[in-house]
Amino acid sequence: MKEKTVKSAIAFAGGGSAGHIIPGLAVIEACKEIWSETGEEGPDKDPDLEYFWICSRNRRERALLDGRGIPTYSIHAGKLRRYFSLKNVIDFFSVLAGTLEALWILIKRKPVLLFSKGGYVSLPPVLAAGICRIPIVIHESDYDPGLTTRLSMRIASTILIPYESSIPCYPHKYQSKLVVTGNPVRKELLFGSKEKGLAFCGVTAGLPVVLVLGGSLGAIRINKILEGCLESLTEKYIVIHQTGENWTGDFRHENYRQYSYLGKPLADILASADLVVSRAGAGAISELALLGKPMILLPLSSTASRGDQLRNAAYFESKGAAIVIKEKIITSEGLKNAIIALAEDPEKRKTLAGQAASLSAPEAAAAAAEILMSKIRGEYK
Repeated sequence: MKEKTVKSAIAFAGGGSAGHIIPGLAVIEACKEIWSETGEEGPDKDPDLEYFWICSRNRRERALLDGRGIPTYSIHAGKLRRYFSLKNVIDFFSVLAGTLEALWILIKRKPVLLFSKGGYVSLPPVLAAGICRIPIVIHESDYDPGLTTRLSMRIASTILIPYESSIPCYPHKYQSKLVVTGNPVRKELLFGSKEKGLAFCGVTAGLPVVLVLGGSLGAIRINKILEGCLESLTEKYIVIHQTGENWTGDFRHENYRQYSYLGKPLADILASADLVVSRAGAGAISELALLGKPMILLPLSSTASRGDQLRNAAYFESKGAAIVIKEKIITSEGLKNAIIALAEDPEKRKTLAGQAASLSAPEAAAAAAEILMSKIRGEYK
């Protein structure tokens, strides 16, 4: 009997935050499902397909990928900035080094195509794939394209985007490459248990649950603002707070739980939440939309980012799917009042939840995977 061998591989690239890793993992799972259903064994075709990931040297990124059976390669990566900074000089050489490292990986592994999930980490692999003439598919999660996507779209064969209304954000000459898929999200979030979430936090049912998320890296400003109103909030609500690693708040209360990072328990904790306060990263709000969660968004300001969270939040707000408070005007008192107003208005929560759910794309991972699989099938013809 002919020994089964791996015939091809797909290279995945992306990183910088969990928001670039987790959606890519969802696409890999969808690829596996499609490939297992359609693969046919025969003398000229082997259904086996392997996946590997090119990421940065960040330990959090590697932790997300470890244990999933996906070979992982770390490269140097530089964060390009739109403004003058001496760090751009250093990071230019990091991008160059990362491109050479990625080139070696791609030559060694010979993938059929490269899927870029975005973030500055994905640029070196995209450049290397272009040199190797490997087809490139990129996915942009934000409402409009980031710098890495703008640089990558020139050599990509296909660009996947979240919304129909995002199309005008792209240069006309690249719009023929665009495919609207929505944002891939983790399926496991759909199977969270409210009871398990409360048990994990060591609280009992009864009071409304307010979940505050600062993103996978945390948000110091949100932490400080929230700290200023916790005493009032915990009189009426259970507050569960993801702080990020570098925060050690002093507030203690039986109705307050603080965690540096919520990994596997997140699905259960989300199931227990009556409303969510969050940054407006594309991954986070897509997951909250899928679950139909009423949300108060505190987007990162344009002084601390390229303004992508402001535009993500504005889109949701325009659709009646979220309450948005800009960082420049947010205060502890303002956040407290917004939380109380929403917590005490079940009809408003229901409306927000319904509108948010209408913006979700439950089949986004499958849509992206089908595009990748169609290209793989083309390689086997």
